[in-house]
Amino acid sequence: MCEILSTSTKKIDRGLKMQIYARENVGHLWFVDPRKRTLELFKLVAGVWVPVRLLSDDALAAAEPFDAAPFPLSRLWPER
Repeated sequence: MCEILSTSTKKIDRGLKMQIYARENVGHLWFVDPRKRTLELFKLVAGVWVPVRLLSDDALAAAEPFDAAPFPLSRLWPER
């Protein structure tokens, strides 16, 4: 699952939605924050979300479940 965080929805995304995704056994969760230019990666382990990595700016994203198709995060951010 990939969620794009916004000021108006991030509490729901990080709270209720994370609980629902865990209950439904979603294996991976990504949070993209365009304002902070970050990608947070989580993996579900025994029903608990475990932080895997925090990437930012123009880092190369090569993470489960899409580790076979890496891409630079700079593709996600609007030009400054």
